[in-house]
This record gives sequence, structure tokens and C-alpha cells, in this order.
Amino acid sequence: MSQTSSHFCDLDLEDHHDDDRKVEVVVEGSKEDLEKQKPVPISSNSKPEQPLPPKAAHRLFTVCLALNVIGLVLGATGHFPYARHKAALFAIGNILALILCRTEAFLRVVFWLAVKLLGRSWVPIPFRTATTSFLQCLGGIHSSCSVSSVAWLVYALVLTLKDRENTSPEIIGVASTILALLRLSCLAAFPLVCHLHHNVFERIHRFVGWTALGLNWAFVILTFSYQPESKIYNVRSSRLV
Repeated sequence: MSQTSSHFCDLDLEDHHDDDRKVEVVVEGSKEDLEKQKPVPISSNSKPEQPLPPKAAHRLFTVCLALNVIGLVLGATGHFPYARHKAALFAIGNILALILCRTEAFLRVVFWLAVKLLGRSWVPIPFRTATTSFLQCLGGIHSSCSVSSVAWLVYALVLTLKDRENTSPEIIGVASTILALLRLSCLAAFPLVCHLHHNVFERIHRFVGWTALGLNWAFVILTFSYQPESKIYNVRSSRLV
């Protein structure tokens, strides 16, 4: 009879069979437990999820756009003569506001002032919370001012074309260029273009915005310095002030 080897490669068949039986029992037990489980019925009386309230950025967009539309309508109907005669200035104001809302240096100063002035213990917490929400949602003002600047510039261009006899071709050309640049910037801001071609969006958005702002100032200077009687530009004219 051969002696039992003590080598580590030898297998203990009896212990192996016992392990198999143990595993089978566990598996069978788990199957029985799974069969006993029943699906939990979903109650039909459960309340549907309520829609989330509109974001603060959407509210800012609506408020800013509504103010610009009101001013535009009042100017077009003759109830706001200043807006009718200086529509380009309103376009410049909107372009300047939308650029500042995305300028890091300006935002750093605004946040620093907000912390210094409102970070006091005596300032009510709701007021501080509202200010923080406002500063975090400046994108609504940025989008609203971009749309409003296009509307004001279209209005200014229409008024210029109506008075073509007293307007120079340079003024019409500059206004048309600004309008084309702003439309290009708005098209580049669409989510499809912005997400798929973000670098292109950034280049167009930054350089077109600053270029449009500079051309808008040129449009104002040309408009108010042009003298239709002599067909010349008088930069020293008092109308610029």
C-alpha cells in the first residue's frame, strides 16, 4: 500500500466534494430566496414630480429684455424721443453691459465690493443671498443685452435708411457691418455650435464683441458729426457732447 503523500500538490478529494455540496446548498438556497421575492407594486396615487422653478438667469433675461422692448416700443411710437434720436447709444450700452458681464477683471472688482460691503454681520441674510444669486446669474443679462443690442441697432439702421438723403454711405456701411457682426456672434452662441466647436465660439464671441463695440462708437461719432448741408464731417461739432 502506498503511503499518503504530503506534497502540496496532492488534492483531498473528500474535502473537495464536501465543498461542492456546500456550494450547491448555498446556491439552491439563494434561488429559493429569489423566487420568494415579489415585485413591489408602484402606488398609482403617488404625486408626479413638480417642475423646477425658473432659474434666476432666466428671470434676469426676461426682465432686461422686457425693459429694452418697452424702451424700443416707446421710442418707435414717439413717446420716448431720446431713444428715437439716439438709438445707437442704447445699442452701445447693451454691448458694453454684455461685455462687462463676461469680463473677468470687472467681475473680480464687483465680487470684491460685494464681499466688502455686504459681508457684515448686520446685513440681513436674505439680502446677501439674493445678491449672491444675482451675481452668479449674470449670464441672463449677457444674453438679454446681446439680443437687445441687435434690436436697437436694427432700429437705428432703419431710421438711418429712412433719412438716406441726410446720411453718408460710410454711416450706412458701418451700421451694416456692426449688425452683421452681432448676428454672427449670436449664431455662434447657439448650443450646437458652442458645444461642438467651443474654440471657434470663443474666438468669434470675444473678438466680434469688442470689434462691434468699437464700430458702434465710430457709428455714433460719424452720425453726430456729419453735416448733411455741406456733406462733410465736423468732429468738433457741439452735437457730440
